[in-house]
Amino acid sequence: MDQAFVDLHAAYLSNQPLQWERFKEQAITFFDQNYNNSKATEIFFQNFTIIWKRFLNDGLWDQAENIWRLALEPAIEWEDKNKGKRMHKGGPYYFWGMTAIQRGDIDRGYALMHQALKEDAITHKKKNPDTPALAFASLNYLKVDQAFRQWVVLEAQYLDGQIERYCLLHQRTFTLEDFKSKYLEIPLAAMQSIYWHTQSLV
Repeated sequence: MDQAFVDLHAAYLSNQPLQWERFKEQAITFFDQNYNNSKATEIFFQNFTIIWKRFLNDGLWDQAENIWRLALEPAIEWEDKNKGKRMHKGGPYYFWGMTAIQRGDIDRGYALMHQALKEDAITHKKKNPDTPALAFASLNYLKVDQAFRQWVVLEAQYLDGQIERYCLLHQRTFTLEDFKSKYLEIPLAAMQSIYWHTQSLV
């Protein structure tokens, strides 16, 4: 698998021929051996971030999103062939969501972030796992170890300002923390229900 990634990076960063089908075959073999090792599969997906960051730095948004489609392709294909088995895919969905939001596709970005959160919940067997995806969905700007924290901070600041204006206009007592505890810091299923309901009203 190490050599497969060396070849993949050479294809994208040094204009070498891309043998994607060969890479997929090696990835599927890797998954056969490591599908229940979340650390190993996490490292697998992390190896795509070098290429992804290059595209981001060059402003190549389509390519930046596509690298995560490619990263997920062998994993989804492996799961389709191995019914009842799965591997953790929270990372690629999270970074793909980041990319979509940065390019301005908010609906796609938030949907991908919630898919990342669903993956995290299944893997960690917790309704609200302490992951970057949950921090994003619940506006937890205090969590430092999240790659997209700056967006979360800006969203929290914006919402806080809107809540303050609402309270002044209607003489109400309500804070950002009240909003988070009542509507965001709730079990995953309810949070996703609220998200999709909100999207249907847009």
